[in-house]
Amino acid sequence: MTGLIINYYLHSGVGQAVDEGVGGRLLGVERFEGINEKLLPSYDENGHKVSVTKFFEGYEDHRWLVKGLVYISTIETSVYLEPWKSSQREEFLSQTKKSNHTVIGRLHFGTLVEVEFGFIPRVRKLNGDVRSNKRYPDTVHNGEMHKRRLCIVVKADNARAQVVPLTSQAPESPGDRSLCPIGAGSLSDLVSYNDPTIPSYAICRMIKTVAHSRILPPLSKQRGATKPFRDNRYSKKLNSADRATFKQALSHAVGLADYYDVKEKVSDYYRKLEAANHENENLAEQVVRLTAEQARVEAVASRCEALLEIMIDWRRGVSEDSLEQARAYIETELTDYMAILSGD
Repeated sequence: MTGLIINYYLHSGVGQAVDEGVGGRLLGVERFEGINEKLLPSYDENGHKVSVTKFFEGYEDHRWLVKGLVYISTIETSVYLEPWKSSQREEFLSQTKKSNHTVIGRLHFGTLVEVEFGFIPRVRKLNGDVRSNKRYPDTVHNGEMHKRRLCIVVKADNARAQVVPLTSQAPESPGDRSLCPIGAGSLSDLVSYNDPTIPSYAICRMIKTVAHSRILPPLSKQRGATKPFRDNRYSKKLNSADRATFKQALSHAVGLADYYDVKEKVSDYYRKLEAANHENENLAEQVVRLTAEQARVEAVASRCEALLEIMIDWRRGVSEDSLEQARAYIETELTDYMAILSGD
């Protein structure tokens, strides 16, 4: 029974005529009997890098970059691979966590990481047709996040992490506030992402939850090191300006467009309330002080009233004055004495 055949060849380097289906060393062959279609890498010579994981006999490498793909016949396809050398010493977060249990605590909001999202495959049919993988919901589809990308951590725990991917594609709609630019200052140490002529945007509307086995630190320049490496301490972060912009874009992405405006107003109201509370405390102290003063003044006033009555009675006792005359006399004397004491 004739079935699909997939040949895997070692790509010999620049100049190999993969378009003719001629290739170098054969790595392995997959033959499928009774299977009408097979998923293949969606390779485009002018597109982004595509990798596959294959364990070939006699080779330690298992991560391979696709360098060519040729449809030999309706049933036979040749795939040309090259070892992904840069991936040989890569350590994903799931592995780092085994030797460093506290590493998850390093993935703060704004930490920069790389994430393997996977690749969108094509479907090779037994009749020779090549179609999309829309009938394979267990694979990555068009419109979903794919390939290895630089991402920003939103939150991480011991099982998973929430990340926002970055893209170099400018927003289709200039008014999309859920997509924010990331400045060159935050990316200056990252190899492959620090070209100042290529912009970077955080796609906050595509926030994703991923497993630790997809996350690794980006290749970056490190202080005191002569060559760049992947720092398993996850030391690369957004700067403060980009972190603030990123927070605002996230609020728009989850439908809280006025969150930061409201937050600023709440902060302003809180400051005013604090000032009012402080003023109220001062006023309360003044009320206590004035109440005590009022009590003292009232006591003095009562004493003065008593002394005035005694003086009026004294005047009536030493004169023939009536009550009104005696009061008028004492009032006049008090006025004269007060004028003398005040120096008038």
